[in-house]
Amino acid sequence: EDVTVQPEKITDVTAIPPPISNNNPQTLGTTITPAGDLTGTWGGSFSMKDTTSDGCSFSGTWEATQTQGGNELSGSFSLIDASSPDYPANDFCTLAPGTFSFEGGTVSSSSFQFDSSDYGGFHVKGYSTTDLIHGTFNECYDESCASGSFTGSRR
Repeated sequence: EDVTVQPEKITDVTAIPPPISNNNPQTLGTTITPAGDLTGTWGGSFSMKDTTSDGCSFSGTWEATQTQGGNELSGSFSLIDASSPDYPANDFCTLAPGTFSFEGGTVSSSSFQFDSSDYGGFHVKGYSTTDLIHGTFNECYDESCASGSFTGSRR
């Protein structure tokens, strides 16, 4: 025997759904809770290229000691050692170790940034997970500027 079932209600699949009201009584704050705490010692490797006429490339190691309070970040970022494949052919391609102190950095979710005025200026923007970190930086010192990238982990 053939049985035919009639639907109780037919839905128009071409209908446009009503808009969702944005008059929600809850308000969103402008502060994003950090995904993790950057407090502690971090370190890893970096590479950078001098953007002046010398055009030197460098690679080396870095270490940072940071303190995070809410969304604020302070501490120091040190270039521990560096070498250049352009040296000794270009004797200007040397990079002395240096430490950049900073305060007033910001953390938002998994991203962070900070600036230092030490040695003419140092700007860092990066991203982190619980134990990994990576980002970019720009620095200027003694009429020479460079930009680069870094990766690392919690120590």
